[in-house]
Amino acid sequence: MRKPDWRRPFPGSVRPCVAGRRSACDNARVPFAATGSADPRDPGAPVSHQPDNARRDLLACVVVLAAAYLATWPFTNTGVLDDWSYIRTALDLSSSGELRYNGWASPMIGAQAWLGAASVRLFGPSLIAVRVSTLPIAVGTALLLRALLRLAGVRSLPASLGALAFGLSPLVIPLATSFMTDLPALAGGLLCALALVHSSRQAELRPAIGYLLVAFVGGALGASVRQTAWLAPIAMLACFAAFECRRPRLGLVALGLAAASVLLAVAAVHWRAAQPYVVELKSLGDAVLPVLHGLPRSVQALLPLLYSILALVLPLSVCRIAGEACSGDTAMRIRLGVAAVVAAITAPMLLSSSGSAPWLDNLLSRTGLVGAGMTVIGEGQLTLAPAVQQAIALASYASMPLLVATMRSPFRRDGATQCERLVVALLASSAVAYAAMMALFLFRATSYDRYVIPLLPFAIVLLLRRRSGAMPAGVMAMGAVLVTLWGFYGIAITHDMFAALRARREAFDQLRARGVPATSICGGFEIDGLTQIDAAGFVAHPAVRRPPEVRASYRRRTDLALPFWFLNHAPSIQPRWWITLSPVSGFLEEDLPVVEYVRWLPPGHNRIHVIRTP
Repeated sequence: MRKPDWRRPFPGSVRPCVAGRRSACDNARVPFAATGSADPRDPGAPVSHQPDNARRDLLACVVVLAAAYLATWPFTNTGVLDDWSYIRTALDLSSSGELRYNGWASPMIGAQAWLGAASVRLFGPSLIAVRVSTLPIAVGTALLLRALLRLAGVRSLPASLGALAFGLSPLVIPLATSFMTDLPALAGGLLCALALVHSSRQAELRPAIGYLLVAFVGGALGASVRQTAWLAPIAMLACFAAFECRRPRLGLVALGLAAASVLLAVAAVHWRAAQPYVVELKSLGDAVLPVLHGLPRSVQALLPLLYSILALVLPLSVCRIAGEACSGDTAMRIRLGVAAVVAAITAPMLLSSSGSAPWLDNLLSRTGLVGAGMTVIGEGQLTLAPAVQQAIALASYASMPLLVATMRSPFRRDGATQCERLVVALLASSAVAYAAMMALFLFRATSYDRYVIPLLPFAIVLLLRRRSGAMPAGVMAMGAVLVTLWGFYGIAITHDMFAALRARREAFDQLRARGVPATSICGGFEIDGLTQIDAAGFVAHPAVRRPPEVRASYRRRTDLALPFWFLNHAPSIQPRWWITLSPVSGFLEEDLPVVEYVRWLPPGHNRIHVIRTP
């Protein structure tokens, strides 16, 4: 009888571990998501049919996400949210080869700026050409999360549902269709986690180190976009080293790369601080002391972020609770019954004390994206009826005790493979480090709801990991409906934002065609930022130290007939015309062709107003 050669890998499986080279994922049964291997929860499932289903689900995710992002019609030759500053950096980089800041950007931008510059070389120098470069990254971020869900032991369809719940989140869609830095930074962290899991699955040391290097590079690329993203590769590499205690050489390499990440982070922060026109960040002492002295205020700032997470993952929370209720586990049903009583008592109390929709606090607001008066003068219209806002808030509050009742230890050894536990541990280490950083640096002042995006992958993995069998088809269908509703809301409010931006830009161009200087027009935050940079080369900001005229030129404007907060940062603009969403008493309507745009929420036609001083 021929002796088997254990050095050759089994077809469609991971390489078997040999003595002395046992990996942390020695009993992993879930290969990379795109390969579509047999489901680990059903070892008897025919492998020949599973790849087609997995590929079909993967392709469906790509198509749905791409269609959703394009449905917002994200094409406007003006800024979106804060991305006008980052786009200008990418345009300058493409023309001069130098990474320049302009007084508004606090993220480092880094690799994303180079990607935007490459897009400019391909499609020409325009804001649209830079912005569309984020779309494949946004789709790829959701697919990376799906791959991690598969490696965490989640079946193909629930993993696709989790990826869509993330990619179609109303907080993610506007970032996916703009040149904001949140998603590219997160993509680097997820790529780092995926490479680390595959490194642990390698029986040989050389390919395992190769995946470690991929993890290091991926994490560094994401961290070059946002400084806070350095926490992901540092925490994940250290966690991986702890998991690889049986292979000390691999663990030492991981620790060395974690130390290299720390050194790179320090060097990157120092390099950024030495650049001109860069916003200076608070020191650690300046961040910690306000938290210690003002703990109640810090907790008060934490609550809207917690409510944002609960509202964003509400479709998956409902699936989790319903799936556990249908599992047939008597003990689980008793726990859920007790939790339901607690929820019935606490949810109305939270609703009355915290407001009808505290999750509509910043980027997500009651009038769509960004609250009234933040990006443009004028009042918007409610996108959700107050009753709907209260219902979502009540459901979010009620989900807290019910989710606690369904949770089991994510690191338990019974039934979970080492590979599944490694995925959870990597995402948990990154999430804990990021949450601690938020507690120190963000709660001292304003906290923004988009800051919770790095926590969503870990929350989604916890919600979809179930050990009580397959999720019932009815629960899956309900989850798909809820994710679709959340996705439609995100698509609608993002579409309305772009429609209003195009209309504002059209009104701005009409005034310019009449010979009105750009510095005599207040067009709103996104338009005024570019006007100020074109006029002075920078945006005035009190936190910019070099050159000194940037800080000196910032002042609170008392010379304006119609105040707007951003004009404090734009001293070059002396407006006589204002572009607004609604009429303003005491001002005259300019005789211009009517500029209208169509809103989806609430449905109807709206008009842009151009007013001037009497």
